[in-house]
Amino acid sequence: MILTKAQTIEMRSALHEVIESVNNNSDIARACGVSPQAVNGWIVSGKAPARHVAKLIALAAARRLTISAARLRPDIFALVAAL
Repeated sequence: MILTKAQTIEMRSALHEVIESVNNNSDIARACGVSPQAVNGWIVSGKAPARHVAKLIALAAARRLTISAARLRPDIFALVAAL
């Protein structure tokens, strides 16, 4: 699925909200089982791998932030939400 500009902006925004709520790339990396450099790559690309979306949602929820899978990866989870 090709994302619209608005979807791409929303995806980047959702990822940045999660990262800002945790405020430590090392904590995100540890929770997702990746290196802090990998998290930096997500920030640069504006997209986290789909396999880490559930962990990112859990990290956000622990900080009382509600982020949906469809916001983090609309190219994958928006299709499921539409069903």
